Amino acid sequence: SVFFFTAGFQVREKPLEKSRSEPAQPVEELEALVSELRILLADDSDDNRYLIRSYLKRSQAAVEVAENGEIAARMFRDGHYDVVLMDVEMPVMDGYRATGEIRRFEKETGAPATPVLALTAHAFAEMAVRGAEAGFTALLTKPIRKVTLLEALVEHGRGAPLLKRA
Repeated sequence: SVFFFTAGFQVREKPLEKSRSEPAQPVEELEALVSELRILLADDSDDNRYLIRSYLKRSQAAVEVAENGEIAARMFRDGHYDVVLMDVEMPVMDGYRATGEIRRFEKETGAPATPVLALTAHAFAEMAVRGAEAGFTALLTKPIRKVTLLEALVEHGRGAPLLKRA
């Protein structure tokens, strides 16, 4: 098969001040800002858990791991976390249900909402709606870059408002 297409491009008179790949702050500063966080990481993939933990290793953030949503919800009830990194698709209990359990527990106990950042490979508009309904604070797409993770933890790690309901 042979395919043809036409693309139109504009030339900028002045280059962008900062590229998207460049963090707003140096990685070392971001790592320092997240160093005090207690993080609950819920993901069923050994590779994903290893990647996230390696990204956070130099930050000295305390990371506790749950292999599925049911374990994550139980750990959340029994512990104290500044932020939760929640895989959306897990066995036993998925991230939507686990986040719902977390939100119910917070409501029952009168606790303030802990930021729950969804980790998903699906970056569709309906994911944002479903994520807001489940109680996610923000959606992060996989594979995630280190700087993206650190910036999200800095932005949401100390308690941020939930996604606006659509």
